[in-house]
Amino acid sequence: MNLLFICTGNTCRSPMAQWLARHEIAKRGLHHTVRSAGLYAFPGQLMSRSAVDALLRRQVVVGHHASQPVEDAMVKEADLIFTMTEAHKQAMLEKFPDAAEKTYTLSEFVKKVDRDGSGYDIVDPFGQCDEAYEACAAQLEELIREMIRLLPQSSEEGGEDGKNAANRE
Repeated sequence: MNLLFICTGNTCRSPMAQWLARHEIAKRGLHHTVRSAGLYAFPGQLMSRSAVDALLRRQVVVGHHASQPVEDAMVKEADLIFTMTEAHKQAMLEKFPDAAEKTYTLSEFVKKVDRDGSGYDIVDPFGQCDEAYEACAAQLEELIREMIRLLPQSSEEGGEDGKNAANRE
């Protein structure tokens, strides 16, 4: 499976999600590919130092990251697309309407909802204190563990391309 995480600038939330997902996938011996991008990303920006530190505190190995804007090719290549907020999802659907059936907020995919039944957004820690990054990382870690649990464990389980994970009950 090819997974794509989307946020605004691709320097905090989506790269944190990318590296957390890669970490969990490796721990489980899976072979999914994971990328991240931003709706309004300026190419080549490094991941926020506080985001990296939050991952390192979780023993997540972080490789080189350079921000990139979301592009047609990566959307087409992705089997599942996860946004950090409902607003990100709506922007993706406006820009890439053909990706509607494979685009979810991360909380929507794992069926994590607020009391009113709606999904909840992953709050942007950009420019905030380390505690905000820590809270974001903890939220992402919980959601990503559940998301990976819901994915097919091999390409055979989800059909030819694993897309049946999106159609689970």
